[in-house]
Amino acid sequence: MHTSAVAQAGWNVLAGDLPPPVALIKREALEHNLAWMQGRVRDWGIELAPHGKTTMAPRPFRRQLDAGAWGITFATVTQLAVGWRQAAPPPRRQPGARRCRPRPRCSACSPRM
Repeated sequence: MHTSAVAQAGWNVLAGDLPPPVALIKREALEHNLAWMQGRVRDWGIELAPHGKTTMAPRPFRRQLDAGAWGITFATVTQLAVGWRQAAPPPRRQPGARRCRPRPRCSACSPRM
C-alpha cells in the first residue's frame, strides 16, 4: 500500500491503526546516516553495496543508490527478484554470498593474496 493511501484513509501508525510490523524512520536521521556512511567509505577508498534484505523497500534502495552506493546486495535470488521488482533497477546487483566449492581456477572462491 502506498503511503498516500494510508494518509487518505486517515490511518495513524502512532494510534495503532496499522498492523505490525511497521517501521518509522526519521527522514533527518536517515539522510544523516546515508551521508555519514558514504563519506566514510569515500575516505577509505572503498565502495558500499548495502544489503537489500535489511529493508526490502524500494525507497531506501533508491536513497542509498542516490547517495552514492555502488549497488545493492541480496542474500538470495528470491530477494533479488523482489528487490528488482520493487525499485527502479539498480545499476549493479550482487548476490551477498557466493555458494560454490573452492577450486584452483575459481576466482570467486580463491583466497586473495
